[in-house]
Amino acid sequence: MAAAAPSNLRNLRACIRCKIVKTFSDFRDTGCENCPDLALEGDADRISQWTSPTFEGLIALINPNESWVARYQEIDHLVRGCYAITVTGSAPVDDEDEYED
Repeated sequence: MAAAAPSNLRNLRACIRCKIVKTFSDFRDTGCENCPDLALEGDADRISQWTSPTFEGLIALINPNESWVARYQEIDHLVRGCYAITVTGSAPVDDEDEYED
């Protein structure tokens, strides 16, 4: 399953864990395709905790397995979509240990 490109350039947020960029409403509607264990779908509080409006750069990932940029950014195993290069923010303290890779 691939994430759709953001339909609106305002109110974009990036997942703190995988850096996928979507609107708040997209996170609310479909959650994070790369991090289903975060249970963001339909949960505004968790979306606010696990995503950040502060990020830099954007990468449009179309062919993850063939992209040298994806390999360099270590996102070649993620779904197609738009990704931030860097995200400012940290995981919630209560959930940090539970969701460590």
